Amino acid sequence: MKRMFFLAALSAMCLASCKQVIVDTPDTTGTLSLNVVNETDYITVVTKSDSDTENGPIDYTNTADYDVVVEGPTKLNMKYSEFAGNVIELGSGNYTITVTSPRTLPAAFEQPIYQAKEEFVINAGEVTPLDLVCTPANCKVTIRLSPNFVKELATYEVTVNNGLAEPLVWTKNDQTNDFAAGSVDEDGYLISTKAGYFLPRGLEIQVKGHRSIDDTEATAIYYIENPQPAEHHIIKLDADVTGQIGGITIKVVDTFNPVDQDINIP
Repeated sequence: MKRMFFLAALSAMCLASCKQVIVDTPDTTGTLSLNVVNETDYITVVTKSDSDTENGPIDYTNTADYDVVVEGPTKLNMKYSEFAGNVIELGSGNYTITVTSPRTLPAAFEQPIYQAKEEFVINAGEVTPLDLVCTPANCKVTIRLSPNFVKELATYEVTVNNGLAEPLVWTKNDQTNDFAAGSVDEDGYLISTKAGYFLPRGLEIQVKGHRSIDDTEATAIYYIENPQPAEHHIIKLDADVTGQIGGITIKVVDTFNPVDQDINIP
């Protein structure tokens, strides 16, 4: 799904009706016409283990808080709200522009990062049109639990770590249950109520639980070696009737060639 966002529409025809932003520019200047498209889809990547936001949500359709950084002869670091309705003059020369959604922690719940980056040239006395597509810059992780997993394990936690920030943890114990109000997928797996977002780097997934029958511990660990931006990794966990967490199967589904891998944990 795509949503069209206009950070600024600047052309020679609007010079008379728009305010002008005063910036320190060389003697020769041109103007920038900027159009940004936000592409929000995440590719689905399923990781299956089986035996067969603190500051509130962000409305990413509201671009007022998007950061726009321009590097070149004229340097700008502004919010979109400062661009809207203004004429932006830049000194002639070569530039790089980066547009990024707010909040860019390397690992956080409910924090997708959308970004676009492109080089362009400003020529004196000319309007430079620029079209950018903001695409996901991080990967998404959600957790799903089989009916056996929920039945066999009384308490559990799933920890995901990319090594760039504090790990994110999904928990079910006497105080916290991140699966309490979750829905169920087509396979009967309970879906977690929150999603984690990680800058792409190898992900370590640790699963730890205590069995309902005797409170003994069951553990598993798995690595995703090379996650990519815009991938959605769905971690599906199952447990044998003994409480042992079974092997892991990873299935990658994307717009290129599908890759299937079977990985077993002793």
